[in-house]
Amino acid sequence: MTTLPRVQLEARGLSRRYGSVYALQQAQVHFQGGQVHAVVGENGAGKTTLMRLLAAEERADEGEVLIDGRVVRMDNPRQAQQQGISVVHQQFQLVDTLTVSENLFLGRTPSRIRLGPLSVTHRKAMRQAAVRRLEPFGLDTQVDRLVRELGVAQRQLIEIAKALGEGSRIVIFDEPTASLSTEEADQLFGLIRQMTSKGACVILIAHSLEEVLSIADKITVLRAGHVITSVDRSEVDRAALVRLIVGRELNERVRTERTLSAQELLRIEGLVRQISPLPVPLSVRVGEVVGIPTYIGAEV
Repeated sequence: MTTLPRVQLEARGLSRRYGSVYALQQAQVHFQGGQVHAVVGENGAGKTTLMRLLAAEERADEGEVLIDGRVVRMDNPRQAQQQGISVVHQQFQLVDTLTVSENLFLGRTPSRIRLGPLSVTHRKAMRQAAVRRLEPFGLDTQVDRLVRELGVAQRQLIEIAKALGEGSRIVIFDEPTASLSTEEADQLFGLIRQMTSKGACVILIAHSLEEVLSIADKITVLRAGHVITSVDRSEVDRAALVRLIVGRELNERVRTERTLSAQELLRIEGLVRQISPLPVPLSVRVGEVVGIPTYIGAEV
């Protein structure tokens, strides 16, 4: 990745409402190139709304977006991409019936021949470019596979590689590690650090405070649609960050043992699915919480 000029992105007075309810109100945030800037808050705090406004996936009711001190008008995601803004969505934006390389260059495939509005895709060039882009993720051998043949974690990494296209100066990550293993998440964070060292601006929307505190340079806290504060990572620890997010002191809960009822509500015996020949036993009693741990991409 080549070194980029250190971009400045600013949300100035951004508001978005649905009917009479504000999802985001008068948001003021400044994002700096060369930094990882985490945006945190409870569900419904306005994190995703802020992301969608910055990426022109929605229109603001009030306010403006500035890049390098200049107000920019972006009416759709394509225009945001032209400004160097990319988004790694939590929900995959991939086409299952296309190959990995076709997904990476969907809508901007290199052409061998162009005749007016018609063009012939330069598949060799597209494949070579896909290999280069996927190599940091260890997926360069997967360029010819259909996306539907890949696991959840692999799809997430392809989504990330797709967003990190040429000219991306500002990259917004929306819960990027939700489908990744610890090793894959560490790999992603290493790549993010490479990006910021080259001057890119990375905005990280996350629920995991451990991840935020481990990688963020700056943290903005949202609560009920309002920006509460923006602080340097060095100014807060986990307890202080939790207080900012919820707006009050939280007392640690101590779990007490409970006597479970003997009354059984549900019993499953000998259930067999085609994907797994092992029978599944399950029993659930009144007042019982049953957890089902699994690995990434498993079907349960």
